[in-house]
Amino acid sequence: MIQYLLQVSRSKDKEINFSTATTKLLKGIQYCLWTIELLSDEAAIDGIYSPTTEKAIKQFLKINKIEMRESFPCQIGNLFLDAAGVGIHTSHILIPKPGPQYAYIVLPDGRKVSLSSSITPGGHFMWYEFTDHGRNIPQNKDILSNMIRLAYDMERVRQHLGNNPIEVVSQYCIKDDGNYSFFSRHFAPHADAIDFRVPALNYKDVYRELVGSIASKRGLGIDHVNKMVHYDLRPYRARWKYVT
Repeated sequence: MIQYLLQVSRSKDKEINFSTATTKLLKGIQYCLWTIELLSDEAAIDGIYSPTTEKAIKQFLKINKIEMRESFPCQIGNLFLDAAGVGIHTSHILIPKPGPQYAYIVLPDGRKVSLSSSITPGGHFMWYEFTDHGRNIPQNKDILSNMIRLAYDMERVRQHLGNNPIEVVSQYCIKDDGNYSFFSRHFAPHADAIDFRVPALNYKDVYRELVGSIASKRGLGIDHVNKMVHYDLRPYRARWKYVT
């Protein structure tokens, strides 16, 4: 049922129009909506763009802060597949970057903070880790709030993983370098995603530790290429893996 949606979502030259989608494609979307209970009746997986299906799609987009429009890049299918726990994404290409460029940054709330200071009081995550050494400064107070919420959540993750140090690979991004999905939560308006490793633990063990506990209602992906884990604050369970 979802194989065709998976195939379309990995295309680069297609768009998805929900109202004119094929029966096969719409069934895949409906199935994903049913798994997160935005469609309450399994019988609604019928491939018909009914008012019930339209309402569920709009609700799903609203949760993800995406405005309804006539058509979307095909990558939007990944959002639905992730929600069903069967998403497949292309792995990031990690490119080494130069070290710190700034000592301080000014946040949208007017605070001037040192990049080497903790985001939360007494916390373990520093501003340089969440801003790519000051290159990606939060652009407004909503983004700043999401980054701080993520820092608090990651303190819980760290504690759950035995208080082992966490290596932040990527958090907030302003400019797309070709590494992320069109609707990645690393970007605005979310800025509540993080890619990380725990040097003391195998990345597969990290994923297994989080998948049924702290991340039970969060976004969680596993990257077998870069041997790291993705975590984000979306308000529903989502699962996927990265491939080459």
